[in-house]
Amino acid sequence: MMCDLVDVLSGKLQAEFVQRGGSKKSLFTYAPLFVTGTGTDVGKTYVTALLIRALREMVGSQETIGYYKIAISGAPNLEVSDAGYVYDQAQLAQYQKLSSSTSYLFAEPVSPHLAAKHTKTPIKMDVIAHDMMEVMFNHHLTVMEGSGGIFCPLSWPVVEPLKDKEQVVAVAALGQRKVAFNEQGEPEQMLVQDWMQAADKAFALRVIVVANAGLGVINDVLTTLVSMQVYGYKPEQMGVILNNFRDEPMYHDNLAMIEAMSNGVPVIATVAEGEQQLQWYKERQPHCLLRVV
Repeated sequence: MMCDLVDVLSGKLQAEFVQRGGSKKSLFTYAPLFVTGTGTDVGKTYVTALLIRALREMVGSQETIGYYKIAISGAPNLEVSDAGYVYDQAQLAQYQKLSSSTSYLFAEPVSPHLAAKHTKTPIKMDVIAHDMMEVMFNHHLTVMEGSGGIFCPLSWPVVEPLKDKEQVVAVAALGQRKVAFNEQGEPEQMLVQDWMQAADKAFALRVIVVANAGLGVINDVLTTLVSMQVYGYKPEQMGVILNNFRDEPMYHDNLAMIEAMSNGVPVIATVAEGEQQLQWYKERQPHCLLRVV
């Protein structure tokens, strides 16, 4: 059976929301924020913690912020994982249990789809939909963090060499495809991007792209932004945060070129290496990313 995966995932999120009682019982106030990166090790988790701290000041003490990440690799336990770091640095203990911050934790530092294969732990749609909505339903604002970049695979069948043009076209159409489902009713292919699109379709997602501000960042950021716009995201839904920013000519030019070439997506903040606070660019703050649902 071939189905549009985004429609299936979006339907599961909406069903979870209704099952819990819908808007009458939910704290869910703002469209969720999704923090993705131009790749691995760009400081996405570090920036996510700083962002949550900044957002808490923005929304006020009466409104709670939750955190969720679908899958985490490379940590033996939650306390020393990305979730544990955000939990501590953003001081989430009074608002959320650490155990609710992720659905899958793998010790092996590899892509989630490969870690899942090695541990024989299939990543399941219903688990993600339940856990994601559990956080969203019980917080006014939820900040979600992706694994790696937008095309990070969560599940994928055995990889074989490409044999014909049709396979090449299928790979080129990631994010705009119908996928097969196995006998257990799970998709054979599932990406972080599929869940981003599903959350966007259900709840008008807002996205922040984190990138390392140094040499190569222009291409890295534009590749991600253009890919996302192909899949229907609008410039007003997105913003960029540049990590490891320096007060040097090349870094300022990188920032200016990203804004000039991004079709309206703003750089909303920078953060220098080791800094513990975001610096809003041109006094911008991501109010445009806080959309009341």
